[in-house]
Amino acid sequence: RQESVRSLMNGEPLVLHGWTLTAPIGFRAVCKTIRETGFATSKLPIIVSLEVHADAEQQEVMVEIMKEEWKGLLVEMPNEDCNPDERLPRLGELLNKILVKVKKAPSVPLDKQELTPSSSLAPIPTRDTDSIHSGSEDERGSTSGKKKVKICENLSNLGVYTHSEHFVSFEAKSAKKPPHIFSIGESQILDLHDTRKDEMFSHNRDFFMRAYPASYRIDSSNLDPSIFWRKGVQMVALNWQNLDMGMMLNEGMFAGEHGWVLKPPGYRSDHTEPIQYKTLDLKITIFGGQHLPMPPHQTLSGFNPYIRCELHVEKEQESSSETAKSRKQQTGYQKGDHPDFGPEGCALVFPTMNKVVEELSFVRFKIEDARYAKDNLAAWACIRLDRLQQGYRFVYLLDAKGQATAGLLLVKVEKKTVSWK
Repeated sequence: RQESVRSLMNGEPLVLHGWTLTAPIGFRAVCKTIRETGFATSKLPIIVSLEVHADAEQQEVMVEIMKEEWKGLLVEMPNEDCNPDERLPRLGELLNKILVKVKKAPSVPLDKQELTPSSSLAPIPTRDTDSIHSGSEDERGSTSGKKKVKICENLSNLGVYTHSEHFVSFEAKSAKKPPHIFSIGESQILDLHDTRKDEMFSHNRDFFMRAYPASYRIDSSNLDPSIFWRKGVQMVALNWQNLDMGMMLNEGMFAGEHGWVLKPPGYRSDHTEPIQYKTLDLKITIFGGQHLPMPPHQTLSGFNPYIRCELHVEKEQESSSETAKSRKQQTGYQKGDHPDFGPEGCALVFPTMNKVVEELSFVRFKIEDARYAKDNLAAWACIRLDRLQQGYRFVYLLDAKGQATAGLLLVKVEKKTVSWK
């Protein structure tokens, strides 16, 4: 907070998050925090995505701050043996480096952007109020007549290997350049999946795409990132101030992965490699728990926990609401923070699921309090299916704020997968 006040007093830019429920913070304070904590557990590179609403003068200040705070870390020019027009660097070539994702400075007007003859400039209809400007994630609440901010050249030049590109078409020349990143709203990506599924998936095998939350999420709620990962989208923006399903799935994907996860076969640049779909049969038996954390303001005598278990897989095969419900199973409730479901346990059996990609599918455990209809989350865990091992297992729990606890569940996992054809 003091750093933010100092930034304001010094006339330095502030970081805000649109109309969501967050407080402003000084840009320098953010940069300093990234420097101090970003590489504490991993040397792998960090991509900082900037959506700029500052004027040219403040943009120059931003450049100065980043160069000062990230000295020796910031990628300011291409590596000698890695021309961004030809390829992107490998992770090993960017250890302890920070890349800035930012729009390019204007050179050619958008309406004169050169396209191949097969390109289409027809607008893609969206199913809700996502911003029609796909290059900007947070135009929620802005008026259509609001003047767009132009990016100054010095800031634009920092987007060496990661520059934001306005999405026009998958056939546009810009869509073939290695450094480009399309930032597209969640609803428009779903529309693209409906109308240009193969084109989008092919693009995402070779190039970056980033999904951002719809404009109606002013309450800081999150989209389901697994939906977009399964469409090949590499980067999904989340509102970290709200611990909901989206954040839990994100934890399940990236826990222990140092921020980067290798895409499964069929999602990578090798276009001849097929996706390895599987048929899944899953049974999880809950035997009990120990040291379960309780919801805020709850007492031990009034704590009646039950375990809800949800399977997050590709949903295209659903034919009814019953199919959706069957992916959610739960136990009865017990009393206290050491629930015991007896020697036989409580068996949660899921129906056979087809066309499952284990690396992009998840099991989510939620411990909830039966005495409350709202704000009843006590603890949770989220595990990627390819990491869910057979047999008797301990499931270690996080609390309602995402912090590690001494709580755990004893479960038995019976998982059978066969190749789906």
